[in-house]
Amino acid sequence: MALGADNFLTPESLAKPRAEIALADSSLRVFNQRGCVSPRDWTVCGVKLLRFPPICIVDYRFGLAFREQSTGTLILDNQDEYEDPLYLNQKEKDPNILLSQDAVWQPNLYTRTGTYHRYHQGRLISFGVTSELSVSAEADEIFLAVDVTNRGPDTLNLTVIPDQRRAQNDRPDVVLKPLAETLQPSQPSATNRPPCFVFRGKDWQVAAASDLPVAGDAGWQLVIPTNGHKLFRLVLSLTNVSDTVQPARHLEDLSKRIELGQLATRNELKWAAERLPQIHTDSKALDEFYQRSALTLLMCRLNRPDYVVTPFYDFGQLGGRSVLWDLSFASPTIALLEPEALKGMVRTHLKAGIFNATYTNWKGVGSGWYAQSPFALLKIINDYLAQTGDTAWLDETNVGQPSLFGQLCDVGEEFHRRYARSDGLLDIGGNTGDMLEIRTSDYYHVLPAINGLASDYYRQLAAWALTRHDPRAAEFNQWSQQIADGLQTKMWDQPTGWFVNLFPDDSRHLVMSYHLFDLLGSPSLRADQRWALVKHLQQGDFTGTFGLHSIAPSDRIHYDREDCDWGGGGQYIGMSARIVESLYRLGERATAWDILKRCTRWTERFPYWPQTIYADELALQPHQANWPLQLSGGGGVAAVVAGVFGIHPQLDGTLEFQPSCEPDLGEARLSGYHFRGNTFDVVMSKTGFHVYKNGHAVIHGRPGQRVSCR
Repeated sequence: MALGADNFLTPESLAKPRAEIALADSSLRVFNQRGCVSPRDWTVCGVKLLRFPPICIVDYRFGLAFREQSTGTLILDNQDEYEDPLYLNQKEKDPNILLSQDAVWQPNLYTRTGTYHRYHQGRLISFGVTSELSVSAEADEIFLAVDVTNRGPDTLNLTVIPDQRRAQNDRPDVVLKPLAETLQPSQPSATNRPPCFVFRGKDWQVAAASDLPVAGDAGWQLVIPTNGHKLFRLVLSLTNVSDTVQPARHLEDLSKRIELGQLATRNELKWAAERLPQIHTDSKALDEFYQRSALTLLMCRLNRPDYVVTPFYDFGQLGGRSVLWDLSFASPTIALLEPEALKGMVRTHLKAGIFNATYTNWKGVGSGWYAQSPFALLKIINDYLAQTGDTAWLDETNVGQPSLFGQLCDVGEEFHRRYARSDGLLDIGGNTGDMLEIRTSDYYHVLPAINGLASDYYRQLAAWALTRHDPRAAEFNQWSQQIADGLQTKMWDQPTGWFVNLFPDDSRHLVMSYHLFDLLGSPSLRADQRWALVKHLQQGDFTGTFGLHSIAPSDRIHYDREDCDWGGGGQYIGMSARIVESLYRLGERATAWDILKRCTRWTERFPYWPQTIYADELALQPHQANWPLQLSGGGGVAAVVAGVFGIHPQLDGTLEFQPSCEPDLGEARLSGYHFRGNTFDVVMSKTGFHVYKNGHAVIHGRPGQRVSCR
């Protein structure tokens, strides 16, 4: 029953034409396991925004210019520097611009084409350019492979000029000193501004080299016969500043280095494809959504030897930081892909100090505080335990530290000490930034989502403490029950079918935030309360064309368009996937599929998932330009595997199945789910499903039926 891996998670299957991508060039990332770079739109060879943590150069620009030697014409590749390009390449004194044509994105390859066709001094200069931008997996290097075809009647003799400099941070994104101002066609190439082979900051430098012959200080020499073409390569190497060693301008081995970088990407995708289950359905959008969710996760997976742990799952900015909250949305997928890596991330956060490690950087230093952190930590650990059965981890100790279980207990006690009221409910305080970044008032103090998660946290601690004969079991159980009782007696609002927030004066405040859906699976809720919450999704209170609104638009007090992350206009990318998975687990298949179908439309305009997407527009907000990638997007894999196909690993080694059997999916197949030394496949249709273990049929079930297998 296994599916072939030929077109699953390959660079080619993930390719997307630039014209179909909604991201601005500063948000488009060409990536490998060490870092990323962005291409410059409206150029054929330009690059910007170097991110090789801890170095991140947001105002960096690199481009090429071409000096045609017989006429002295300077041909620039910097159309993006002109606010109005209307008068380029028309009059004799206009700047001569290499015109961009098409582009195609792949995870570690960005291919562009361009053209130049003009008469100068009675001579036709005509050539086409194809460039390929990629990133090394072995060093902090960016590669450009440039193929130039001479379409003119004479030999084409070009000097290729490298240009590196800083740009303004303000929009429009215009370079401080455009090359067009300093190398006009009437000027010799070395006048005023020589080519920039080495660009230096305070602690770093970017050195440009090529496999072309060096033309002194003017650049590199490129000669192409009529109807011929020439492929040359460039590298931009990011290293520590050196005042004594002059970097080489000519290198012979660039072809091999580029090949190794491309192979590394292909191998990482193949590695993931062999560990993650593959799916095939009649919904091409769902299949693509699943693959791009997996890709999003892999693009946040950094392999840098100087990091505190490798691999290191960055939360998406690729600045060398991890966030427990974001990690918890992707943890089921990481547990399936490489559970030891998930274990390493947990250890890193714990070592940094849980109350000072909401953010943990690449050195292992913690900072910041989100009140969700303890609950995110518990979810990550439970995801690991369910996949591996490694309960011995709870009792492991490190030098100078208590066991994992002991640390979780310490966190729970400290949380209670800080926030518990006399009635047992938790008052987080009046700083909204400790929970969610909502810009209106009312979403603070006693929050139902935080309290419900805390009740579940203490319930889990009590169960673990009981099996270890730990006397704190009774106390944890009491705290859990107090919170659950308070939710029922003080926070449930029957007329609206919603839980309210409480202030210290016990005033009640209704905020329609989808954060509350984190409690869909909580034992603290009654069945009728879960149904009441789901009804808000069924009635469309939160749904938009492309997913969910983080605050229901009907909540005119708190809904806004300023921040679609948690303010209302759109969705934090992991939350919609988590809600879908929760709905499937509750058996609310129709509602889950309705929301998931909306989310699969992300594939229309995004190659990978950003931190937020508007609910009614496939776009990022302008202030989210630096957040085009989000680790929580890996939760889309769990929405399909645990949601659509209903596969749920259990701590005791059983595997539960509750496939959705959605008619829209036809005969849908999932193959290659690895669990405790066995491989499982699921085939489902509207009439039922079959489960295969190691290639042999073991279960036949009806739609919606829950079954288990060892």
